[in-house]
Amino acid sequence: MPTIVPCEILSSIFLLGQTAQIAEQQMLSDDESCYSLPGTREETEIPLEIVVSHVNRYWRAVALGTRQLWSHVFIQAGGSLPAVEEYLERSGGCFVDVSITSNGPSDGASGDVTLKMLDSALNHIHRWRRCSVDSFQEDIDSPLISRLASTRAPALEYLSIGVEFSDRLRPGANTPESVSSTPQIFTGGCPKLAFLHLRGLAIYFFRPPIRNVTTLRINHTKAMPVQFLQFRAILLACCSLLNLCVVGDIIGTQPLPQANSVSVPSLRSLSISSLRGTNYSGILLAIYAPLLEQLVLKGAQEHDLDQFFSSPHSSKFTLLRSLAFCDSDFTTLKYRNLFASFPSVSEFTFISASISLSPPNFLKVISQSPIDLQVPWPCLRTLSIAIDFDEQEEELLREAVERRMLIGCGLTRLRLGTGEEALSYFSCFQWLQQHVAIEVLQSDSMICSCDSLCRV
Repeated sequence: MPTIVPCEILSSIFLLGQTAQIAEQQMLSDDESCYSLPGTREETEIPLEIVVSHVNRYWRAVALGTRQLWSHVFIQAGGSLPAVEEYLERSGGCFVDVSITSNGPSDGASGDVTLKMLDSALNHIHRWRRCSVDSFQEDIDSPLISRLASTRAPALEYLSIGVEFSDRLRPGANTPESVSSTPQIFTGGCPKLAFLHLRGLAIYFFRPPIRNVTTLRINHTKAMPVQFLQFRAILLACCSLLNLCVVGDIIGTQPLPQANSVSVPSLRSLSISSLRGTNYSGILLAIYAPLLEQLVLKGAQEHDLDQFFSSPHSSKFTLLRSLAFCDSDFTTLKYRNLFASFPSVSEFTFISASISLSPPNFLKVISQSPIDLQVPWPCLRTLSIAIDFDEQEEELLREAVERRMLIGCGLTRLRLGTGEEALSYFSCFQWLQQHVAIEVLQSDSMICSCDSLCRV
């Protein structure tokens, strides 16, 4: 007689499988489009909860009795209103995670169904824990996000909202006319909101109350630049901000903003990614964050920090301990400026997704003799590197570890972004193992990824 898996264990297996399925779909969405939100399901994908509830009577009973299994509600064109209502009913009193996707007027008749699904979900808004909204166009004829305007979401902790086009922006206008931090959605209150991701026009037109937000990601994806004054107004309204990730163009042309003009006294981590060099120096100079501990620079190039380095405020982040570069590398001179501006760095991460014919300059710098008797980052203890190592880079790495040992500033942990099997082929692997703890740097733990930095 076959052994029956206890319902508690089977329920846990179902939930783990569902989590893995949603995570995989999220990664696919992130790769395919900057406007694909976490949890958006492809039409051809069969949700795990549907699969397991149609295996046999026992599995169905366990699945229907696992309320959390039905707590992920997807509202999108082509979706089913009865299915949404069924999920809301089966999830019982559990908190729910709601994902909303709309293409605006191009959805046609299915857009009306989308709004009906949203109205049904709004009847349970007191149970909303996470909400992701992706609206391609928010017009008078498709007021999807406007339905959230005066609502109250007492349990909402996570909100990601992106809008690409809106009739609220006047034709021919380059920027919105007003600067404000006044809430425009969930104006009834969302006191538990801790994570907020604003993308595209959501930065201007679809902001919730942000006083209690601790993690903020601003993702500028429009050709229309984000006004610095609007950026400043948003940050000053975030009284509890701990983590900030800025993607895109915030700082325009000269002159740069006044130094320390944006006070974020509780900020602990900052990530900057931009195609415009002035954003790096501009944001670093403008922000006053005396408690900043972690800085991530993604895509910064040789001269992008020149104005910051030459400023009398270049050494203001005295508590900075963790620094990460993603697809960035400097010359020796610029690294010397970096060592002077952030002298207390104890953890450095260097990740390059591109294939280079020459070793990163950072490896060359730390493997050389101290310059002018100054040891680069004497407090450095953890070094994380994710590159496609060759023999020359392996030798530079060994020289860096050995030289720091000789001058009394040895590394204690070395995290390498390569597979364990490939790591064993390092010519100096055994020697490294004898002198420093070695770990494999997994791709999902690379702190210079803006997504992972802003994940709560």
